[in-house]
Amino acid sequence: MALMVTGFAAVPVVAQAEARPTRIPECPPGYEAELDAATGMWICVPVAPPPPPPSPRYDGPTYTDARLKVVTLGDSYSSGTGIWREDSSYDEQFGGYQSSGLYLTGRSDQECWREWHDTPGPRYAAANNRRSIFLACKGAEASHVGNQVTVMQGQWPTDAAAKWSGAVVLLTAGGNDLRTGRGEDWPSLLERCIIEINPFGGCHDNSNNHINNWSTVQTRLQNLYTSLAQKATNAKIRIMGYPRIMTPTKNWLGIWQCPDVTGVTGNEARWIDQQVDALNSRIATAVNNVKAQFPAVDIKYVPVTSYLTVGACFGQQPFAHVNDRVTAWSGSGILLTSDASFHPTLLGYRRYYDALVANL
Repeated sequence: MALMVTGFAAVPVVAQAEARPTRIPECPPGYEAELDAATGMWICVPVAPPPPPPSPRYDGPTYTDARLKVVTLGDSYSSGTGIWREDSSYDEQFGGYQSSGLYLTGRSDQECWREWHDTPGPRYAAANNRRSIFLACKGAEASHVGNQVTVMQGQWPTDAAAKWSGAVVLLTAGGNDLRTGRGEDWPSLLERCIIEINPFGGCHDNSNNHINNWSTVQTRLQNLYTSLAQKATNAKIRIMGYPRIMTPTKNWLGIWQCPDVTGVTGNEARWIDQQVDALNSRIATAVNNVKAQFPAVDIKYVPVTSYLTVGACFGQQPFAHVNDRVTAWSGSGILLTSDASFHPTLLGYRRYYDALVANL
């Protein structure tokens, strides 16, 4: 008797008279044909799963410093993006790849735009005689911030062994993980809302522009915060929220307006800010869930919408906290939209600092 597989069940069949093995069976998904040495018949056997890829590891230099630490992790809202319009003006333009698969950003150019002096973490470190550790990088999704944690652990083994006792760890994350119904990320959605012309409605009226992965983002963030709570158990962990990007106002007729952002109506600006509020709500929920799991860990969500109150709708004003669309000359002499667009201004980062200090 030979074994012929139909679906997932092995069915006995009468052996053929010829000496050669029976024909190779068609196996179901997850199975492959194999010649059984004992019977000379073809059978379907489960396919061995491929080995998991090796986890990213840090294999660079290590450091020691007796001072307490302030660690800045996260995306562009932590790196300082927005303070300068040109990439070369930042203290560190690149730095998004470490080694051994440790990508600290999702950007192929590995740009980070790190500002080591005017962002909240370094300012707090300087004011309190602490060592600033700066790993935030623009374009980072939650997984890349997880890689930043791996670098943090690898670079500072003494502090890692002490579970970062006495340290302050701050970060922003989640904005780059958002995806719309058409699969676009957050920066692409903002660009679409600016350039898309629809005489019958705004960009918010098109369901393809709506964020459709809120649950996934919250899960990623909760996993990230859980990892931090386990590795930096003895630190003060502060998860910073995002500012409302636009902040439109009503004119004397009661109509919402967004005068400085060409191409965005007041109603579209309100909707964009509502997405920021929804993201902040997910961040807060993820933090609360982790706090409930690790009640002894000093981890808090820090909202910033009451600190950064003047958004891009008035981004051309000297008192703005968030930039309007910003342009910069490329190396080839072409005027391009800068990544500083719709990011905090220097004044905005000072407000971020105020929010951090008030919640320590």
